Amino acid sequence: MWPQFLANPQAIMPVFHGQVPPLQNLILRELKSRPQENGEQLTLLLEWPSLPKGSPARWRDKGYAALQLVLSVPATQSIQRSGVFCHESVNVSLTEGDLFVEQPSTAASLHVQAGPVDGRLSPYDGDHIHHGIRI
Repeated sequence: MWPQFLANPQAIMPVFHGQVPPLQNLILRELKSRPQENGEQLTLLLEWPSLPKGSPARWRDKGYAALQLVLSVPATQSIQRSGVFCHESVNVSLTEGDLFVEQPSTAASLHVQAGPVDGRLSPYDGDHIHHGIRI
């Protein structure tokens, strides 16, 4: 499962009661890249358009309908890009040392080789983001 490849994997498992949702059909809201001394810093803002199965009941009770996932790669070793991404569905694969994003509708892809990936979950009601849960 993808959380094991995050810098702090033990934080996400309890959130979903062990039913971690796949990183498929997520909406790509933002993709940022910044040059750093030791490579580029890459940040992806992704969204499940509805709360995934296993999400805490308290999120639904508070009116949250979607969930954002921010993945941040502090220092990339290699980035390969192809095509142009838009705000549509993407599939993400996260393994040890690799992050791969593909957007079937545009044939765009991104492959990043890097160290640990930081992550943050934020329930979302369509207009407002709740405080992030660092993962």
